[in-house]
Amino acid sequence: LVSQDLFSVYLSSNDQSGSVVMFGGIDSSYFTGNLNWVPVSVEGYWQISVDSITMNGQAIACSQGCQAIVDTGTSLLTGPSNAIANIQSTIGASQDSYGQMVISCSAINNLPDIVFTINGIQYPLPPSAYILQNQQGCVSGVQGMNLPTPSGELWILGDVFIRQYFTVFDRANNQVGLAPVAWARVSPAASQEDLALVAHSRCI
Repeated sequence: LVSQDLFSVYLSSNDQSGSVVMFGGIDSSYFTGNLNWVPVSVEGYWQISVDSITMNGQAIACSQGCQAIVDTGTSLLTGPSNAIANIQSTIGASQDSYGQMVISCSAINNLPDIVFTINGIQYPLPPSAYILQNQQGCVSGVQGMNLPTPSGELWILGDVFIRQYFTVFDRANNQVGLAPVAWARVSPAASQEDLALVAHSRCI
């Protein structure tokens, strides 16, 4: 049995080894500052309310509030197609012949953060987080996906978001804890395959 009815997730950057899932506890060495707790808005998935999504201080989506799922089983950041199209246009991404939204790697330093305001707290995603770099070039880490629900269309805060924010899934209190990751943390060896144990982060 675990000591607390919760589990915590730390994802290392750029698919490096060191990702960790902790059952029944929270290791503060993986994050900086304090955990900010966000109530689960709809039980079933780890669904929370988002106040707004902005870039350059302007609402790019979710201006009247929206719903999101915090999900370790989704690699990218996804949202309604129209909203994601606004983001892709703002960052200058264009579709290549393979259907990927590509962007010049040289543009990364000049791009704005995507800022999620959740429960009154801002969670910025820098371009280094939402632009994925590989040997072939740079692609956008955001993707359109329409998921209509009674509470509105859902965003999914996947690995692109969770790599920036240590995440605690607190089942006992139906809340999600978020705090900036500690970049200097030297993690014990582990792989992202370990996270299959919590794929899709579904409450049970």
